[in-house]
Amino acid sequence: DLIIPQARFIDCTFIIKKQLKNFRWDTAHLQSCRFKGSFIGNDFGEWPSSPGMGNIRDCDFSEAHLHATRFLNCDVRMIQFPRWLCFTIFDPA
Repeated sequence: DLIIPQARFIDCTFIIKKQLKNFRWDTAHLQSCRFKGSFIGNDFGEWPSSPGMGNIRDCDFSEAHLHATRFLNCDVRMIQFPRWLCFTIFDPA
């Protein structure tokens, strides 16, 4: 199991060799990081139930495969998403 309680990652690269499924990055502080690999059902950012425990900003997912992945309470304009053939829904409400 992967556990990252309140870790701070700055300017690093996450290379996921196997699919990372249903992981909550809600206790990680991620800044200027790059993500490569397959992320299925992952949640990034700050959960309303745990304010201040984690955040995400200025990260690059352009080389990642994202499926059913959510970005919570963050400025998605500061996140680079994969290009077409993918699509991103901003503010689904």
